[in-house]
Amino acid sequence: RLQDLGDPGRFYLVPATPDSLRALPLPALTALQFESTRRHMVTLVEADQWGVLIEDPVDGAAFIPWSEFRRSFGGDVLLYADR
Repeated sequence: RLQDLGDPGRFYLVPATPDSLRALPLPALTALQFESTRRHMVTLVEADQWGVLIEDPVDGAAFIPWSEFRRSFGGDVLLYADR
């Protein structure tokens, strides 16, 4: 049974580039594509000058350097705003 949380906020699908991630309010969700047939949802926790820290529901926390992230990033993030 779902509990009514009132107005829990809103989610926004935002186009992004790897370069713009450091300016976005993280955490956010995004799909990464490490294999040609598989997209995988992860949480972007932090972005810095060296890369991105993610939380993966399957593999846990991982740091991905920008060179690898750029190859797997699809270009959209799901942001949460709490009102």
